[in-house]
Amino acid sequence: TRIAVGSPSALTLSFSPSQAADALHISTGISQSGEQDTNLRFRFESAQVSALQDSQPIESISILQQSNESMLVLMDLQEGLSYSVELTHVLNPVRPGQALWYLTTYMRPADSEDASFLQESNQRDQSGDVVGPSTFSRILLDLHATTLASPFFDVDATELQVAFHVYPIAVSPGQFLILFAPFGYSLLDRTFKPGDGFPLVSGTVYVADAANTASGLSAYVIQILTRISPDQVIKFGVRVNTPRTPDDIALWETDHASNWLLMAALDADGSNPTASNDNIFPGFPLKASFGSVSITPEANGVTPRKQVTVTIAISPKTTLQSLLQDGTVHVRVTAPLGFDFDLGCLAVTPNPTFESCSGFGRVAVLEVTGGSLRSGSSSIVLGITNAGLTPAVNTWLLESFVDMAIDSVAVASSGIRQLSYAQGYEVRELMQATVGANTQRGEVTTVFIWFLATNFLDVGGFVELHAPPSFALRCTPQVMYISLPAGSCRLNKGVTSSSGDVFHHYLTLGLTQSDQLIYPNTAYEFGVSAVNPMQLPTRNYWGLILYNPRREVVDSSMTVEGFDLTDFRLLVNPPLASTTLPTVVNYVRLMMTFQQELGAGIVGHITTRAPPTTKVLCQQFKDLSGGGSSLAMLNLDPDYGTYGTHSCQFQNTITLHLRLDRPIYAGSYMLRVVVLNPGLRSSRDYWAVELHRPDSSSDAPSSSSLEAPAVVGNSSDVSNVTSDSAFSGFLNMSYVTSGE
Repeated sequence: TRIAVGSPSALTLSFSPSQAADALHISTGISQSGEQDTNLRFRFESAQVSALQDSQPIESISILQQSNESMLVLMDLQEGLSYSVELTHVLNPVRPGQALWYLTTYMRPADSEDASFLQESNQRDQSGDVVGPSTFSRILLDLHATTLASPFFDVDATELQVAFHVYPIAVSPGQFLILFAPFGYSLLDRTFKPGDGFPLVSGTVYVADAANTASGLSAYVIQILTRISPDQVIKFGVRVNTPRTPDDIALWETDHASNWLLMAALDADGSNPTASNDNIFPGFPLKASFGSVSITPEANGVTPRKQVTVTIAISPKTTLQSLLQDGTVHVRVTAPLGFDFDLGCLAVTPNPTFESCSGFGRVAVLEVTGGSLRSGSSSIVLGITNAGLTPAVNTWLLESFVDMAIDSVAVASSGIRQLSYAQGYEVRELMQATVGANTQRGEVTTVFIWFLATNFLDVGGFVELHAPPSFALRCTPQVMYISLPAGSCRLNKGVTSSSGDVFHHYLTLGLTQSDQLIYPNTAYEFGVSAVNPMQLPTRNYWGLILYNPRREVVDSSMTVEGFDLTDFRLLVNPPLASTTLPTVVNYVRLMMTFQQELGAGIVGHITTRAPPTTKVLCQQFKDLSGGGSSLAMLNLDPDYGTYGTHSCQFQNTITLHLRLDRPIYAGSYMLRVVVLNPGLRSSRDYWAVELHRPDSSSDAPSSSSLEAPAVVGNSSDVSNVTSDSAFSGFLNMSYVTSGE
């Protein structure tokens, strides 16, 4: 039954004697025609024997003598009858191949008490040079390095790490490595991960479901392209779903083996093996789980950074109980990164199952009433503060411990009795918000924020603005309360969550006037002083949180997309309007300052974007730079735009088209944009200037002659780049308010 070298195996010898006898001698190894390899001998020193005569058990059978090379069995053999002799605990040879077997029957004299009758005169039948079953190389799994990350029932996609080596003969290229999981496990396709020493693999890497294998077990099939040398340590990993919790764990463990089988074979189904671990690896004792686990937030309880309650429901199939008189059972709940449990996190009392709850950041420790966690369904409501955004790994972890102090349970890494994972809920943002600013790296700027409020905020409430890491916020020189009610400003620095957060600046803008409040379904704008960093942070999100006077989060958005940083040294002054009266023609002067020269072909178009409700009178645009001197103006292409040099794609935009053979010289440029003022002020009342790359079909100069400032992530020095590699989308944005 076991085919690898050195394995204890079981074999069946079937024969029919031509003469009556009362002893059977069994051996392997030496051929009558020549000497066979002694390493192909089976070893019988620990063998046990049983036999059948015409399918009937033989009671009177015993071993008179046994050694490494042979064994002598006493049993009554009748002429012409069929016999099956089953040998167990026979050790396979130490070398792969096929051994020669020798069976000899003897008639034992009545006065013989030992094996001295093994003489030719007492010999009856003999069969020699019988080719026995093949044995193959052994795959030996490392008991310490082969691990299952979560050896518990009901765990999905837990990682199995396998480490093994093969001896004494290599596994040749083109063969298949096949890993068979025990009953109840299911291997997950597309989770194979080669480790140290693993050979090259072909495209044939897949999972064979239990229904499609002869053994009825889930199998991972991997075809290798290079050989596995003898004694070479090989590692790989796969993911696996553990069995579901049975109704009777003790009975399940009795009926189903936990052994894992790893073999090499010439075919994908393993019918022609060349190496095997003979299913000897003992596997992993599985511990109980909490059964079906669910995490449910309160109604409308998915707002970022909001203090809410969550209901955790469990249904363990086994009872966990302390055997001590004053023993304890605790359940530890670990929330995803960014969540924070209340210090006293039991939100609804009393609870029939749990006596208390202690919060330690994103970890909550629940004390079970009476030191016994009963089987069956139970639930608990806990107080928690949501993360700022949905975590990348949005999984909750539940673990139980027996007779351990609360402080120890909070940090324990061993002694776990039950374990379950549960999918968390999505943190969703109901509030709309955008930010914009001058995108120049290292620039002192004003960041403008627009948001649509969804709730009423009274006096004592406040708006909290969170900047990405590395951005510096200031309350001074001023906060521009464009449409946001004016109030107090306080600068804060630090982290706002015990996990998943980094050091950053955030401003608290308080409502202090009873006649200036925040109302739902109303858009608000404000601007704050800031300093852009020299490098764009990896996590480029701004956050906006609305608190009521009780410091409860009523709405928030912690993933407001930030702006990219550039290094084109462009400054835009606030637009100067000729009039602020509604529905009249307004001559707006806009000054742009390039602090360094941009080479020819770097910028193809400059777009000025007015508020959405403003209408640009495209034909009346004029460049007033240098008092009308052509040498001081932008080098515009007279043959490109709808109106010559410029065009208006939307009613609130005007785009200037630059000549690609002329640079943009360092200096200030005064542009006159004529617009029709709206009847009502726009909810997004800001102007923007955008630099765009040349058209892909245009005849831009060669890349060697183009020079542009490096984008974020590169050196701040000027470097040679092509118009395609220098930027993507906008080159630079400068957001400015329009005044009244």
